[in-house]
Order: sequence, then C-alpha cells, then structure tokens
Amino acid sequence: MNKYLIKNTDKTTDYKTKDTAFAFTNSNFSNLIGKTKEEIMFLVGDQFNDIHSDIWMYRNHGKKRIFEKKYLYLKFYNNKVKNFEYRVFSHPSSSFV
Repeated sequence: MNKYLIKNTDKTTDYKTKDTAFAFTNSNFSNLIGKTKEEIMFLVGDQFNDIHSDIWMYRNHGKKRIFEKKYLYLKFYNNKVKNFEYRVFSHPSSSFV
C-alpha cells in the first residue's frame, strides 16, 4: 500500500480516491513535490482542476471550524509538482454590542 494513502476515517477530512484518501497534513504536502499530474490525480483527485493548467487548487473541507477555509495550491513545472502553498483563511471574530 502506498504510504501517502490512508483509509478514510471519521478523524480525517480528506478526498476519497478509490476507497482511499489523502491526509491533508503538513508532513504529507512535501511528499507531493516531484509527483506528476497523473500521480496527483490518483492520490488527491482532480477536483475540477484543468489537466493543462500549471496551478491546481484543492480545498480541505474541515468539519471543526465552519468559518475557516483551507486551500492547498500545487504549482507544476514540466508536468511535475515544483512547489506548494497551503493557505488558511478564517473569518475575523466579531463582537456584537
């Protein structure tokens, strides 16, 4: 079994790919460097990304925080992941008077 694929459990908020899922953790992101687009599609899915685009985006759908959005951006060069960026956007806390 591939070490980047895990079984989907209640504790993981991952994308399902053929009864497996990719865990969105900081330690797994660096393992994506050097993977081809085909390998990324198998591991994470395509999530409506264009095969001809050099930047792919994935949203991590977490259940713990509704107002927090997490995105993984994969940047390709010569059909391989050159680098990635993981961004977290959170709703600013507002106080009602």
